[in-house]
Amino acid sequence: MYTFTKRISSAILAFILLILGVSGSVMHLTDGVPINAKRNKYSYDNSRLLIGAYGASSSNLKSVEYAADAGIDFFITSTSRAFLDECEKFDIGVITSSYLPTAYGKMNENTKNVWVNLKAEDITRHPAIWGYDMIDEPDAGSFDAISEMVEGFRKAAPDKLPYINLFPMYANNEQLGNDPQISTLKKIFLFNTDFSDEQIDQYKRHVSDYINKIDTDYISTDIYPFGCHTDSKGALHKDTSKAWLRNLDILAEACKKTDRDLWVIIQACGNYGID
Repeated sequence: MYTFTKRISSAILAFILLILGVSGSVMHLTDGVPINAKRNKYSYDNSRLLIGAYGASSSNLKSVEYAADAGIDFFITSTSRAFLDECEKFDIGVITSSYLPTAYGKMNENTKNVWVNLKAEDITRHPAIWGYDMIDEPDAGSFDAISEMVEGFRKAAPDKLPYINLFPMYANNEQLGNDPQISTLKKIFLFNTDFSDEQIDQYKRHVSDYINKIDTDYISTDIYPFGCHTDSKGALHKDTSKAWLRNLDILAEACKKTDRDLWVIIQACGNYGID
């Protein structure tokens, strides 16, 4: 009886999805055609799993040796010549936020023009430099500009990585630059599913815009799923975001279907109020 009921329910759901034109895929969700990413030959070995560390202090040269002992392959940080030399000594790469202007959120015209008009002689060369930090957590409205910047950078430094890091799914629509587009019928007939979840829908649209507009052979995001809240009695409780695995699912599909690597910056530190 249970199997029969389950089959009937699945058939009804499939019919509803067909009638409403619903797809669970991130592909072809927004205007444009997904770009099958061009694979680049970088100045470092990109054929294996790499472990990085975000925001190391370039003034603390001793941290480089500590990182090497911990198995760290690269840093994403600002740099000095002495820091780069120390990284080269311990065979650690750097995606540097120095030497070229970086941005956060919305791309401005001045920063865009620097990257678009780069020449080979504008690139700071050092054996430890793997790439350059372009923008962190851009909104979708900046994707067209970023696409131009990636193209300009690659002409000047084809063996270096232009680094872009996306928002995670718990960002709001203003941060993402995408709004959910869920019809009333979907909200009624597909209640409490992915297809009626505005957070999921707007994030899929954000990722869809990215793969339609920006040709990078990776997608990077930072996801911090662990947090805490205080209950009505003032007690502190640890919790985990319910969205983070769905977040990874969406990105994984986009990467698999457009031939990109998936980079994830994990939460490797605690939260205020939690020991």
